[in-house]
Amino acid sequence: MSVEHAFYVGALCFLLKQSSHFRSVLPEAKIGSTSATADAITVGHNGERQAWEVTLSTTNLLSQAAKFRATDIVKITFVCRHYKLSDAVKACCREGGLDLDLLGRLDYTHWSALLRQQRNLYRY
Repeated sequence: MSVEHAFYVGALCFLLKQSSHFRSVLPEAKIGSTSATADAITVGHNGERQAWEVTLSTTNLLSQAAKFRATDIVKITFVCRHYKLSDAVKACCREGGLDLDLLGRLDYTHWSALLRQQRNLYRY
């Protein structure tokens, strides 16, 4: 893991912990029965688990998505560095031949959108 990636994972976990939508946030959490991990997993108040993957480039993207194939994760969000990268990640996943069930659980966002949501939490 690069220093830049570790920084973004730490910042992501900090932002997710600020949200009242989640009961807990688990950094570098194990998924499934393999040794694969997600950058962060959130557990909602209803028990649903969501995975968050920090994405700094499109390399290894399909293998990152495929590791969630046989898991109980209801939503996988790729958090990209900027909007253009989130569009590229979306296109790569859509054209990458992933099965429809997995593709339906994928979501894409970027840091600017996450920070905007955080700011809106404290606006009122």
